[in-house]
Amino acid sequence: MKLGVLTSHPIQYNAPVFRALARRTGVELEVFFCHDHGLKPSFDAGFGRTICFDVPLIEGYKHRFLRSFPRKAGVHPLTLAPEVLSPLLAERFDAIVVYGYATITNAVTLLLPRCQTRILLRGDSNIRQPRSSRKAALKSFVLPWLFRRVDQFLAIGSLNAEYYRSYGVPAERITLAPFSVDNGYFAERAARVRPGRDSLLRDMGLGAAGPVFLFAGKLMGLKRPLDILRAFATVRATRACSLAIAGDGALAAEAKREAGRLGIESHVRFLGFRNQSEIAALYGVCDVLVLASDTEPWGLVVNEAMAAGMCAIVSDQVGAGPDLVHDRELVFPSGNVAELARVMARMCDDPQWLAKCRREAGARIAGWDIENTVDGIVDGVAIALGRSRALSSPARGPARRRPLHVVTADDSVSGGGELRYPSR
Repeated sequence: MKLGVLTSHPIQYNAPVFRALARRTGVELEVFFCHDHGLKPSFDAGFGRTICFDVPLIEGYKHRFLRSFPRKAGVHPLTLAPEVLSPLLAERFDAIVVYGYATITNAVTLLLPRCQTRILLRGDSNIRQPRSSRKAALKSFVLPWLFRRVDQFLAIGSLNAEYYRSYGVPAERITLAPFSVDNGYFAERAARVRPGRDSLLRDMGLGAAGPVFLFAGKLMGLKRPLDILRAFATVRATRACSLAIAGDGALAAEAKREAGRLGIESHVRFLGFRNQSEIAALYGVCDVLVLASDTEPWGLVVNEAMAAGMCAIVSDQVGAGPDLVHDRELVFPSGNVAELARVMARMCDDPQWLAKCRREAGARIAGWDIENTVDGIVDGVAIALGRSRALSSPARGPARRRPLHVVTADDSVSGGGELRYPSR
């Protein structure tokens, strides 16, 4: 199976998937990047600062950086990489997985004529994302036509699959390739620091009594960090608990002022941007992730926290919620600070429920890992090629796949049928 991948730039979440694909017996992989953003220290608008990730991004798999025009700092949707024409038109690959369709290069790739090469689409859009009436009308006209150019869709979860179905994609053209992180990486680093949890919390200026809540991400409006501060203030008025905020961004100064106005500054710590290795250790000393976003296509921070042993409270706009958050009481309406405070308060009042939520989170995330993602990608390619089998992981053998959460009609928002891996 000669497999190409087209994506914008090296991303910390994609690198483990590409390495696992490259290790898969029978898969010959090459990844094409349109930009080298992320390899060197560069300005991130969301964090409002220059960052450079401290995990390997391009090691362990064959890759190539395409020449693109115009050459600008950072990733831009109007950048075109004409070199993508060569592998596609030369039929060098059995299939090419295109990561998203919102850039010129990716859209051109979907539209190009091809003979034998199959095209698969992997994006993160979901039906809950807000859009103007004008944009919705444009999508309803363009996307059904564009999606007919795709041989198979690799859904990251149930809401993403529902998005494709809403534009007329039949269920048999959708394969689940779950949005995942390297669970072992986060579990191991969290376990390493957990024995010294109380001491580490004291060093951070936080108390060890009661749950430690965590927000990790960009401090920006759509993440609604001020909602978390206000809910925490309500809970902290009568209960022992602490809040850590890891991240930076446009709302950083306002969030600090809000903590002072609410009188909770001694129970909240603003930790600034935390890189991958640092955030993994932070998960080991915290109990509950809180993600209050009003727009969140997925939210891989939920995967990370759950892999590290935490549970998560998420808004109903977080795409990961239907698949990863098992207890529906942990999902609250976005913007409803009182309901968020109620759930956080129960975490403080009911330690047994908190422990149960953490156990259930660990069980759920165990079946939502990198190898399951690779299984889904390989199976999706096999379907697109009309093959009756998928390639196996050498570590597990041809018939040994760990169980993956199956998204059924009961889990789906629309009740639009089941999304399953094809049987072998």
